[in-house]
Amino acid sequence: MNGMNLVEKSLNRLRLPGVVMLLRVLDWRAKSKWIFSRDKVIFKKDQTSDQNIHVVLALFEKDILRKDIINLCDVLVSNNCYVTAVNTKKLDTENIEIAKKYFGTYIERFNYGRDFSSYKTGVKSFYRNNGDQKSDKLLFLNDSVFYSKKGLDEWIKELISSEIPVTGTTENLEVEHHIGSFTLAVMKSVFMQKRFRKYWFSYKDTDLRAQVIKNGELKFSKVLKKCIRSLTDFRALYNSERFYNFIKSDSARIFREDFSFYNRRASLEGLGLQIQTLNLNQILQYMRRYVVEDRDLEEAQNLKARDTSEGGFGKSLKILNEKDFNFIVSAKDLKQYLNKNITNEYERALIDEEVDKAIIFSWHEIFRQGSQIHTNCIILSHMGVPFIKLDLIFRGVCTREDVKALTSNLPEDEVEDLINMLYSRPFGEISLFGWRKTAFMNGLI
Repeated sequence: MNGMNLVEKSLNRLRLPGVVMLLRVLDWRAKSKWIFSRDKVIFKKDQTSDQNIHVVLALFEKDILRKDIINLCDVLVSNNCYVTAVNTKKLDTENIEIAKKYFGTYIERFNYGRDFSSYKTGVKSFYRNNGDQKSDKLLFLNDSVFYSKKGLDEWIKELISSEIPVTGTTENLEVEHHIGSFTLAVMKSVFMQKRFRKYWFSYKDTDLRAQVIKNGELKFSKVLKKCIRSLTDFRALYNSERFYNFIKSDSARIFREDFSFYNRRASLEGLGLQIQTLNLNQILQYMRRYVVEDRDLEEAQNLKARDTSEGGFGKSLKILNEKDFNFIVSAKDLKQYLNKNITNEYERALIDEEVDKAIIFSWHEIFRQGSQIHTNCIILSHMGVPFIKLDLIFRGVCTREDVKALTSNLPEDEVEDLINMLYSRPFGEISLFGWRKTAFMNGLI
């Protein structure tokens, strides 16, 4: 995943206008077929008085329902949720019977418009069947993620019991701040507003990924922010504050000590993104800025460091070079190195404390970047998020070693299914060719 060379980048730029035009033509062709199609309501049951949570579930399931989707539906039903499922494929007869155990309404539609068009179909059904009068909360879920049994019930309970008007699971800081639309919950005070309803009934369906992101995720977040009193009513369950409290806790000690194993290896350079991964350089940068400068000042003021020897944080950090990096893959390694090279007794006593602070700070900085469910997939899984994005390999976010760290927290009977799903879509930069590769490299597919 080292990215394109100069020649490839030049060819990519030359091909891009033609690829954009081709994608528009393909979108027009698909839209022409969709216009003459009709959504098919396979079955519909009334929403009962005890089902005050309405779930719109967007699916892309051919013939059979995935095991993890059935696990999700089991949890939803046990929590008295009414599920409106919208599928852009068709289930076979046997699985339709299975679906009747979990879905209140099941709709099959032409495969056009991605998840947001399926959400639109589900929301329109929600209003037309008076779901807005019967529900206290509306959830949006889709099958772009793998749902693990571990922590699934706890997560659903936390999502539906949240008193925050707009609640998601993770945040996304790409382009502008918004909450990931693959799990989103809104309260009655939000979905009863005219602007919320107007957004969905006027949403323009498209297959163009860039347009779905712009007019779907980003615009929907803007509409939601207009439906609330303040930004404190727009929150993710696993936000930066929750992460900070986790990463400094005893339960996260393994992430501080073995930061190399639990950190993603993939850098995403091939896609032109600047998403960082936690590495020794970043940890040392923090120590140079906050340990060397601030600690030296503190010592001078307090007259605690009178040792005139050549050792010390400043010298040790400056002489540490890339040749040493291969031998420092954990907090223990770094502490041993500093203990070996520092002769100032006062500074040696601070090594454990300062290394731990630097690692916590570095983890927190990484967490506050990009799409959190992608860039922080490993640590979020260990924090309790019970789902994993299925495009981690395709988008170049994870390597095989990352998948190993990711699955180390899953029940054994789920690991094989997840790995098969992840690797069913190889990294786009090396598996796609021609115009498709150009489109992928520019985030168009």
